[in-house]
Amino acid sequence: MAAVPPFFTVHDDMVICGIDNVTLFQGHTQAERIAYKIFLDNFTTTMDSTIDKLNKEFKTLTGLTIAQGQIRLMPAIKKNIRAFIQWCRDEIRMG
Repeated sequence: MAAVPPFFTVHDDMVICGIDNVTLFQGHTQAERIAYKIFLDNFTTTMDSTIDKLNKEFKTLTGLTIAQGQIRLMPAIKKNIRAFIQWCRDEIRMG
């Protein structure tokens, strides 16, 4: 019987991009919150993402107070997320 290939989610890729997956806010990590808020934890939603839309989401998350669950991302992490979007688009186009 063949082994089942690993199943990856957008949340897993956000962790690989460098987003904190330890600190909890209302039971969810920053990586989970970004995966669900920005990408709905679905790879096909990356096709609709634009750099402007992504920057607005980052600005919204940064503008929150700490009590509201502020998420601050370093420039390198933002760059990794942009690369993730491009990678997803390429993978979806190639089938």
